This record gives sequence, C-alpha cells and structure tokens, in this order.
Amino acid sequence: MPRLARLHGDWPVRRIPLGGEHAPVRRVLAVTRLGGRGHPAAAAALDTIARTAKRLLPRPRAPSGG
Repeated sequence: MPRLARLHGDWPVRRIPLGGEHAPVRRVLAVTRLGGRGHPAAAAALDTIARTAKRLLPRPRAPSGG
C-alpha cells in the first residue's frame, strides 16, 4: 500500500515499517548490449547500483549453533 494512501479507521489494515530483519529484498539484473557496459552513462549507472547495493546489504550473521 502506498505510504500516502489514506487509511480509514474501520479498515482492518495496518502500516508496518519495512526495515530490519524482515525487510523485502530484490535481485537486480542489469543487461546491456555487447560493449554497452563501457558506455559512460551505462557504466556510471551500473557503478552506482553496485556501490549502493554493497552499502545496503546487511552484514552476514554468524551461524546459530544447534
């Protein structure tokens, strides 16, 4: 539901923040034509996506002992 959607009190709906352990995750597949990765605009966009993804990735957790 969009953040700006109006919620009426009689609707059985709650807004839940998307963050922390249960935040949604998306995989991004970037495809260019042969040689397109070297184009300055494409290279800048792909670099920005890669840097942002690395910054946003959660740190790996230690395996829990069983």
